[in-house]
Amino acid sequence: MQCPRCATTLHLAHDLQGNMPFTYWRCATDDGHFIAFLEFLKEKNFIHRLTPDQIQELRQNVQFVNCSSCEPPSTWNPTPPAPTATRQFPCST
Repeated sequence: MQCPRCATTLHLAHDLQGNMPFTYWRCATDDGHFIAFLEFLKEKNFIHRLTPDQIQELRQNVQFVNCSSCEPPSTWNPTPPAPTATRQFPCST
């Protein structure tokens, strides 16, 4: 990917907003940067990690989670996933 202003190659950059990591592509000459929408939301702190108290509240109040891409609702599992598991819910999206 090239910078539209100076045609130099954009380099992948890693940054933090609070404790939320995000990535973007930046120009070596600081002409600008390219950032995906989800990463932009992380950068502006619209998306943030849940605190342990918020996770506990969800476990107490939420019974099912409906995924917009899946047919059946997923049951909220109050037990932590196995250390090798990559996600809590069976949804593949």
